[in-house]
Formats: sequence, C-alpha cells, structure tokens
Amino acid sequence: MALKSIPNRKQPLKTINKSYGNDLKPLDFSFRSLKYVSDIIGDDKREESCRSPHDIEELIDEIKQAKATTIGDIDHEEDEEDFPNTAKPINCFADSSGKRHRKSRSKCLRLNNNSLETIVGLKQIVFSLFLRPLQLSWLDLSFNLLTNVPEELNEFHCLQILYLHGNCLENLSEVEKFRPMTNLKKLTLHGNPIEKVKHYRVTVLTTVPTLIEFDFSSVVKSERENAEVWLKNTTCTTKRRRPRYHLRV
Repeated sequence: MALKSIPNRKQPLKTINKSYGNDLKPLDFSFRSLKYVSDIIGDDKREESCRSPHDIEELIDEIKQAKATTIGDIDHEEDEEDFPNTAKPINCFADSSGKRHRKSRSKCLRLNNNSLETIVGLKQIVFSLFLRPLQLSWLDLSFNLLTNVPEELNEFHCLQILYLHGNCLENLSEVEKFRPMTNLKKLTLHGNPIEKVKHYRVTVLTTVPTLIEFDFSSVVKSERENAEVWLKNTTCTTKRRRPRYHLRV
C-alpha cells in the first residue's frame, strides 16, 4: 500500500509572500525635481501601506490557520523558520509632519532625473527609508547636477551598481574617489565632461579594477590587460622623470 505524501508545510506561505513583493522593488524618487536629498522624506508616499502591529498579528493568525488546514491532524512544534521574515512587524518611522512611513526591504534607490547638486545627508535618509541601510547595493544618481563624486558614497560598502551618467563631472581626478569602493561592479560616467578627457576609460578601469561593466559596456579580459599595461608604463615614466634645473643669469 502506497503511503500518502504529506503536503509541504511551508507551501501555503508562498501565497502570503506575494503580498510583500513591492517591498523588494527599488525605491523610486526619480523625476521629482528634488534639489536636496532631505526632500525625499516629505515626498515619500508609502505611509498608507504601513502595517500596524495589529495587522501583523492578524497576518500571523492567517498563517497559522493555513498551516492547520494543510497539515491536518499532524502535530508538530512550530519553528521560527515556518514564519518568514516578512511576517515580522515592519519597522516604521514618522516624519516631521507626523506621517508614518514603512521602511523598505529593498537594496536599491533611484534618484535620477532630479536637480541634485549634492547628496549631503544621504546616509541619514537611507537609514530612515531602509530596514538594512548598510546593504544598499544599487544607486542611481544619473541626470542630476553633480559637479564632483560625492564622498558620502564611501559610506555604503556594499554598493555594487552606481549610475552617475548625465551629470556635470569635469575633473578626471574625481575618479580616485571610487578607489575605496571595492565591491563596485557596474559604473556609468558617460554624458559628463570628463568623458572627453584623454585616457578617460583606461583611467577608470585601472582605478576601479573590480568593474565588470563600465558605461553599459562589458569590460573584456583583453581590455583589462591593456589597462594594466598602460598603468605600468605610466608609472615607470613618472618615476624616470627628474626635476629640471634652470640656470639663473
């Protein structure tokens, strides 16, 4: 006699997880005419979806009922793994006007197509909007008015994708600020004045050796090798230079 297979205990939870899909989408503050990052809090419209502790308790009760219906008369101890992280109370915060906002579980933030000249205070804003602010991995600052690479970016050590194209970066030396970003995989700088500077691409590739894609173009192995040779030759040439002495008459 064939034994009946026991239904998967965690299967009914999949339908409940779908209601939290929006939490993983990038927080999008593009095309808002933002001049300061502090304006993000006042522009956030997610307070309506903020769940109260009472709503969370009802959700947990629904999970328990779904488990009891599926499992039948089988007795078992309830483990913490049976309840997904999404079923735990979602942290909220209140802005200056008293509106409640739900912190996002996402790791992506879009601030493109605004009028930002600086991102001073971005760290505080990210800590207010995200449940895991230090895990921010994708940041879009394209099509703003930035004239230099913000030093605030070094606060996010997990940053892997950074878009800065379409800004006002003029000095190629600003690329040095990317050096501490050891996890950076994708970077865009095209559409800035520095794009026309000689050795623009090779300078970026040697400064940020972890890049696998630059300006939406993959970094191939041969290009990486050529960049290393260029850096070596440039370094040797610099060492050979000697100060020039002029005779005074």
